[in-house]
Amino acid sequence: MRAAFRVLLDYWLKTTGHAGGVGLPALLLAGYAIENLAKSRLVEQGADWPSKRGHDLPWLARKAGGGAR
Repeated sequence: MRAAFRVLLDYWLKTTGHAGGVGLPALLLAGYAIENLAKSRLVEQGADWPSKRGHDLPWLARKAGGGAR
């Protein structure tokens, strides 16, 4: 996901933000990559997260030790 994000972001930046709508998909991929990283850190730490937290990235980052406020 990170690699796909970089490809889309690079294309978007080269076209000065007018790349036919790739900006939002790039940001979506970045969000998924951050979420997966945070959840994998939680698994490494033996922690769990309640399913009701879902895609709450700030909470996941704090729980995983990322320092997000």
